[in-house]
Amino acid sequence: MKKTDKRILKTQQELLDAFVSLSKEKEINAISVSELTKRAGISRATFYLHYKDPDDMLQQLSQQLLTELVKMIEEETSKSTMAAFYGVFRCIRENEKIASLILSTDTTLTFVYQMDQLVRRLFKDDFAEEFDLSNSSSNWTNYLITFIVGGSAGIILKWFEEGMQESEEEMGHLLYQTVIQGTRYIGKE
Repeated sequence: MKKTDKRILKTQQELLDAFVSLSKEKEINAISVSELTKRAGISRATFYLHYKDPDDMLQQLSQQLLTELVKMIEEETSKSTMAAFYGVFRCIRENEKIASLILSTDTTLTFVYQMDQLVRRLFKDDFAEEFDLSNSSSNWTNYLITFIVGGSAGIILKWFEEGMQESEEEMGHLLYQTVIQGTRYIGKE
């Protein structure tokens, strides 16, 4: 794995901090490169080394969070489904600044859609096995995945909006139980 230069990481962190700070003052789509660079204390040329514009920065941050979530889910799923649910909330908390930008903008729907596609690609067979859907039609499995992703996104958003007061373990347990209850019906055609 290639190491990223500490100066680049510092610049990206300064830009992230500036973006989060500015997003509390105005709509994200109204934030300019000039405002970002001034707040971050870097030059416009440095900004353009990393991003095309603030929207590109938001898209890259969204992709970064998505990558982190997938990595966390893959690592934790090898332990248990419950551990994967805990991992999702831990990843959101660890990436709170990025999440604050993504989960409070129009990017949220795109992010949820991308998560849906990844979950379908990576975990469809795991869900069918975990929730005993071997006798279910492909359509039922697709509905289940839609339920899991959509319901999970709703719970994550609510937790985030409420200030993430509950622990990752509490939220992972809540999500796991919600999924188990929902799949009891779907698994029994």
